[in-house]
Amino acid sequence: KQYYSGSLSHIIAEIATKDLDLYLKFLRYAMVNYNFNYSTIIIINAYFEQNPKDYKPLLRCLEENTQANKKNWITHFHRLLPNHFIQNDYKYLVTHFFNEIILCEKNIWGLDEIFSKYGEYMSLKELYFNAIHILYNRITIDNATIDIDANFFEHAFEYILDVFDEYCQLYYHCRLHSRHYDYSNDILKKIVEYKPEEIVNFFKAACKDIQSGRDLDGEHLEFIWNLENYEEILILSIDYLLSIDCWRNEELVKLFFTNLDENEEKAYQFIKGQINIHYNNRDYMYIVFLVVASCLGKYKCDYIKQYLKLNSDFESFKYFELFPTSWSIWGSSIPHYQHRLNEWEEILETIKSLQPAINYLEHIEYLELQIKYTQKDLDREAKREFQDRYMS
Repeated sequence: KQYYSGSLSHIIAEIATKDLDLYLKFLRYAMVNYNFNYSTIIIINAYFEQNPKDYKPLLRCLEENTQANKKNWITHFHRLLPNHFIQNDYKYLVTHFFNEIILCEKNIWGLDEIFSKYGEYMSLKELYFNAIHILYNRITIDNATIDIDANFFEHAFEYILDVFDEYCQLYYHCRLHSRHYDYSNDILKKIVEYKPEEIVNFFKAACKDIQSGRDLDGEHLEFIWNLENYEEILILSIDYLLSIDCWRNEELVKLFFTNLDENEEKAYQFIKGQINIHYNNRDYMYIVFLVVASCLGKYKCDYIKQYLKLNSDFESFKYFELFPTSWSIWGSSIPHYQHRLNEWEEILETIKSLQPAINYLEHIEYLELQIKYTQKDLDREAKREFQDRYMS
């Protein structure tokens, strides 16, 4: 079928060089009777090369197409239309495109390319404004599901401040219905950098029914650290994710602190700032130390020291998880228990260095007990592995 469609496309284009009337008749017949994947660019360009004075016979022919690919043909028509036609008749042509494509089509592509052509003769801001307004009404009033080429949002951004909210909702709509839409988050970066509060609307609209960290897999939210207003965006994100009713909210928050790479220092300073602000909020600090345990473990003692200087309450300290709540072990478990034992001992030494010492006696007693328990776990595991290896 692909072979025939290519050959037939070249045949139709060749007919245009001989007889345009026959070309239009044959094209009309082929579109209706042979639902191939035609080389539309070759076919349409062949017409314009032979008839540079009148586009309307071809447009009427394409409008008579009754197949599902009619909109694809018309989109290509507007993409390939020579500029002199647009210059002389741009008002009619733009109206035609809006009526045929933007008001009707569900899979819309090539808008940025078509608007760039019409933008030579009319305001690009007006084109994008009208397109966004119409498309927004389609998803809200008509309850339509549409898919728009991501390049449209990229090129439209500088023209849409008057319809920014509609622009955002339209983007979230496309994002919701296409798993890998704007995969690198280029458009989302622009949105939240301009208006940080939109990160919450993004979660609400494009990530509905969040229940666990898995629901945000693939969102690549680490890009936020590279924005100038990353702290505001992170605070808004964390506050929202902690407010929703889902299983283990902390797993959602941890996603912002994975794959930090060169942004680790920013994350370190950000957590320090959150401790300074929220040290009296036990539940918030619980989340903070879970993030630290899972993603910023090498700074754990620094954070514990900072927190306890601000709030020495033992019950709050005991409430926190200082180690990851889940882990995987391959092979021997001894290194895992030994590492945990070493960390407990390091935490103990950190707290022993705090003054006045009387404020931390319960903490020290608690830590010494954890060291004792961990040592027992280590000894038990070593004995079990010895028995498995030499006595089985």
